[in-house]
Amino acid sequence: MFFLIFGVKGRITRSNADDIIEKGCPGCGNDLELSDLKRWFTLFFIPILPMQKIDTFYHCKNCDSSYKQNIKSTIIASKKDKEKVQKEAMKMFSITLVACMTHMAKIDGKISKEEEQELKRLSKDFPEFEREIESSIKKVKESDDNEYVFQMLKNATNILTAQGVMSIIGKTAQMLLADGKIDKKEEKLLQDYLLVCGIPRDLYKTIIDKIKKH
Repeated sequence: MFFLIFGVKGRITRSNADDIIEKGCPGCGNDLELSDLKRWFTLFFIPILPMQKIDTFYHCKNCDSSYKQNIKSTIIASKKDKEKVQKEAMKMFSITLVACMTHMAKIDGKISKEEEQELKRLSKDFPEFEREIESSIKKVKESDDNEYVFQMLKNATNILTAQGVMSIIGKTAQMLLADGKIDKKEEKLLQDYLLVCGIPRDLYKTIIDKIKKH
């Protein structure tokens, strides 16, 4: 005897609005799709015809998590906050880097033509912060002591990771090694940079060795 088996089943399908929040899932970081939960008429357990929409929400296919539609504004806000933090970190990195390079370039009493060109090139590498970079270079040139640069490095440690700060010091050392050597005054100042940032002085040798290998 043959029986027809039919019923009603809930099913999640992608919404006609075709709204996707890329990498927006708080659970796993994958995409969220605007989706509808509908009642479907089934025949032999196969969904045949949508009957009624129950709800609309954002759904992650990867981890099967679902979120109310108002999560979109929260995610967008958090992305903006993240972008703001990233921008601030890049700004701090660039102006501190040129401050250290300018400081180191003037240690022998005069900034060479080649060093001036290198500083100009750096400002072009970070066009978004060109005005702040030029201001930082000017302040270092006009300063008679180390305090401005030391304060910049202290500020950087509050925003950047230790790796970011060491990258600044490493790039400064790289500039000095362009002529093949670092003299005693330059070496001491680089070690002072490390100490100001709360990084052990003996990591100086590790940084220099790494630069020489590359």
